[in-house]
Amino acid sequence: MEIIIDTTRDQGFEIALAHDGVIQARNMVNEPFQEAEQLIPSIEKILSDQGVPAHDVSEVWVVAGPGRFTAVRIGVAVAQAFAYAMNIPLRSIERLSPDESLSDMISRFLVADHRVCVQPVYDKDPHITQSV
Repeated sequence: MEIIIDTTRDQGFEIALAHDGVIQARNMVNEPFQEAEQLIPSIEKILSDQGVPAHDVSEVWVVAGPGRFTAVRIGVAVAQAFAYAMNIPLRSIERLSPDESLSDMISRFLVADHRVCVQPVYDKDPHITQSV
């Protein structure tokens, strides 16, 4: 099973569970700025709802951007932590257009290289400090 994490959307994020690249279940959270609070519980919920123990996840796939700075950073960090903790492969791709769905991305995930580390891709420079 593959867990797919996409925090690149403007309004929320999406989690999916796939088997050999076929999406079995998905959960969309349509509230912006809730990644820190709801991403890990959403992963736990989709695994629980599908009766899949975490040790049955064979790969983590993450959409690395472009997207909002904090959202993408959280999604990539959670994906990397999950893959590292479970000692499983990690794959990443970038979204080609705002309208691209997870289903549209599956074929690119299947041929993406395994990664040890994923670099987030932001849609603009972070603005976390005031300009002088």
